[in-house]
Amino acid sequence: MPIQKGIHFNGLNGIRAICALAVVVSHTSLALNELGLIAGNLFGFAAYGVTAFFSLSGFLITYLLIQEKDITATVAVKKFYLRRILRIWPLYFGYLVIAVITDVFIFHYTDFSSIGFYLFFFPNIPFAYYNAGITTVAPILLLSHFWSLGVEEQFYAFYPWLIKIFKKIFTVLIMMFCIMMLLKVVAKFCSYKTGNPFWYALIESMPFEAMAIGGLGAWFYKQHNKLVLKIIKIKFLQIIITAVIVLILIKQFKIVNPFADIIISIMIVIVIYYAHLLEKPILTLKINTSITLEKSLTVFMFIIHSLQDWLHY
Repeated sequence: MPIQKGIHFNGLNGIRAICALAVVVSHTSLALNELGLIAGNLFGFAAYGVTAFFSLSGFLITYLLIQEKDITATVAVKKFYLRRILRIWPLYFGYLVIAVITDVFIFHYTDFSSIGFYLFFFPNIPFAYYNAGITTVAPILLLSHFWSLGVEEQFYAFYPWLIKIFKKIFTVLIMMFCIMMLLKVVAKFCSYKTGNPFWYALIESMPFEAMAIGGLGAWFYKQHNKLVLKIIKIKFLQIIITAVIVLILIKQFKIVNPFADIIISIMIVIVIYYAHLLEKPILTLKINTSITLEKSLTVFMFIIHSLQDWLHY
């Protein structure tokens, strides 16, 4: 039996658009701040936007893998990898080559000691060193934003196997979430005891818990859980979620770590439910964005990130 094609969730275009704009606005303001054109920045938007992307990714990938397993009784991991490679690698390595050439011939940049991390999809490690204030391993100029792409690839490397091998997907996702939370606590303790902030920065650069929350959202969705449907139909909850999102957007509400990723991820799942399951949700994100617009926003994000790298250099 063939797997269904053309799966579409109402509201995802709107979520993508808001997340992309959050990153663009934040990093544009940081770049303008570096140039002395404005004071302050909106960097918190970028952090929320990236977390939302991870949660959204976890939701979509989990939904697709569960559906494939329901239909075929297995997951074609090789085909999954092939689809990911064809979709991501051309842009990833294409931009990598362009960035390195630009670094060498325009900026005369010579420190490529961390290139191996980028070639094997671990750019979040140099990024973690940078966030920890350690200069022994530095992100390559124009490539610091690759960390999130690396995290996605790391997720894709192990996640389809979990769905393929284990029957109790809910338990797997709960364990994945708990393990990440435990690792954060251990990393925080290690960084405190050793005086080396790298370990916590590294775990912070691997937000698999956000993907696990997105995956749990997909699992509940596939189960058509009546309790979840009943909860999300509560008008008061819809008002609270909508108010929090609006306050975040106007920067009047800041979520305190270490719960920021968790709260944002849960809110994204709830917004997906609102947009797709409710007939008349308070918060609707049914935005018709074309592929050209989405690609344009992606290219613009890459340009803004590269500009920031150059300004810091």
